[in-house]
Amino acid sequence: MSSSLASHDGLNPGQATFVPEPKEGEWAPHVGRGMRCVPKLIHCAMREKRSPTSRARFFKTDAAGEPVRDWLKGLPIAERKTIGEDIKTVQFGWPLGMPLVAHLAGGIWEVRSRLNTRIARVLFVLDGDAMVLLHGFIKEDQKTPKPDLDLAKERLKLLKR
Repeated sequence: MSSSLASHDGLNPGQATFVPEPKEGEWAPHVGRGMRCVPKLIHCAMREKRSPTSRARFFKTDAAGEPVRDWLKGLPIAERKTIGEDIKTVQFGWPLGMPLVAHLAGGIWEVRSRLNTRIARVLFVLDGDAMVLLHGFIKEDQKTPKPDLDLAKERLKLLKR
């Protein structure tokens, strides 16, 4: 079994994580996702009731609204389930990278969910051991729309005050 030593953001400087190279059959397909895969290690962690490496919580407005939760409630059940599974995968596997997670700007990251006929994004920020879900949207263009990124930045400012 070959392996590599990989350093990740979010760890103390000089700290590294042992990352085994995948072998045939070591990647478990993510349900309903075609070619998208999630490491078997993450599926095992969720199945064994291990604690997540980060807690997910919804950003709350001053009026106690939760825009991401409200957005999710407006989606079909199958799409909610897919997005929820992706968020849970990030919770248990952080730090993760592409194709599931990408860094956008400043401290803002995105969970990238491929739905049956479209693509969803949930923008989040790490706040201590929590991932705060700032904004969710259905992506229609190749690039993340500036208004969506600006909204997430504005919510981040509100979160930090």
